[in-house]
Amino acid sequence: MDVPEVPEVDGLEVLDFSKKNEDGSPHPYEIRLSNGRKVLVHEENAYQNFYENERSFEDLEGNNDGEKIAFEFDFQVHKDGLKELKVVGNTIHSNPMAIYHANVLWSYAYGLSVAEEDKENSDLLCQFEMISLGPHFSKKGEIVKGGIGNNSPPKQLPPEVHNITLHLKGKDDIEVPLVERGDRFVAESLLSLNLLNEVMEQTTTLTMRVKITISRSYFSLDKLIDLSLKQPKTTPAAEKILSTILAGDKPPGFDWVITVAEGSPREYFVHKKVLADASPILQVLVHTHSSLPNENLLMISHEDRFILTSTHAVDMKTILTYLYLRQYAMPPFDAFARVGRALCALFSKDVIEKFFEHWQVAIVRDILNLDRKDYKNTLLACTRHLISIFSAPYGAFPVAKRVAVATMADTWQMAEAAGINVEEELNVGTLPKGMLDKIFYSVGKFRMVVAGVKKTGV
Repeated sequence: MDVPEVPEVDGLEVLDFSKKNEDGSPHPYEIRLSNGRKVLVHEENAYQNFYENERSFEDLEGNNDGEKIAFEFDFQVHKDGLKELKVVGNTIHSNPMAIYHANVLWSYAYGLSVAEEDKENSDLLCQFEMISLGPHFSKKGEIVKGGIGNNSPPKQLPPEVHNITLHLKGKDDIEVPLVERGDRFVAESLLSLNLLNEVMEQTTTLTMRVKITISRSYFSLDKLIDLSLKQPKTTPAAEKILSTILAGDKPPGFDWVITVAEGSPREYFVHKKVLADASPILQVLVHTHSSLPNENLLMISHEDRFILTSTHAVDMKTILTYLYLRQYAMPPFDAFARVGRALCALFSKDVIEKFFEHWQVAIVRDILNLDRKDYKNTLLACTRHLISIFSAPYGAFPVAKRVAVATMADTWQMAEAAGINVEEELNVGTLPKGMLDKIFYSVGKFRMVVAGVKKTGV
């Protein structure tokens, strides 16, 4: 039988469970990781949805005001998975378990490895461990080429686990104590592979129920981002000059002209000293009357003028606001990539990082003010913000991405329960199809994994 096509994934992100064998049984996807290990994932009850009937991901069972939250997930181990455990060193890994609440995420996955051979009993002894994946669904590597981070909130630390239990649920219920070792939790004793096979005698899968209890205070977005960040102060006089320039009018004392490639106005009358004070790059270009090597900025011979060759008029509010006010105005959602290229050509890395910092805060503030019950408007707003985020360098907005994806996923599942076809709603407008596909995949993945974990306030 041909092996079914599997989506491109990194690490443990294996989320398509649609294929079956010819006899109707689940077809396991075998994913070979870079370290030679495998992930076997099955269709059967991979992720149950605990948030139907328009329930939000922020809703808890039990005590909704409890100081702690218990997260419970049933990992399913198929017989095919146990068959992979043949000799010492063989390992199987699971799909991720999401520890999520209030826009804060941490994930775990289990590993089951053959640690010893028990020749006397013709058995293999296995080590069970819960592995901390971090604030995402798979282990992240180093910064990708062209990126500025690995898309993890830089201030986020692992949660303090107050309690963790493992139950093997087959014909009988067997509790296995777990102890903390470094960044993982390991079974106190090795598990007999013969015992695991016996537990599975009456079922096609072995359920490994993991319950993790964490303090509710861990799920505080304020620990990950400074939402009190303010723009630098300015003066009414500076704001008046900026307003004049943005309108295409000539302010007093102007001695330089910036021309843009598209839009209206095409010319902006500015001050040479302002350009030089705001950017060492512009200071050199204006002083030497030279163009940029990449031709993003072309100097006009015998004129006090340069052309920003890829910049549109709508982009100039962001550029000129920084030049005259040292403030970080956010561009339109569909202009992030273009504006970003212009900023990188004109300003230093430190300034660019400040732009990203302020833009991230602005995005998060806007999303937090959305009403998730206003399904269509919230979905559209999150989609636009994600277009901005995905247009920026990888890792530029890790917290904003988490908040946007989480809010959209939560709103999506509530909207769908209310009978709204979300993809159809978002595909009817002018949003870029290629970007929508990327957003739908990311949000769908998050939605499925988070919805599969039962949360109880305690």
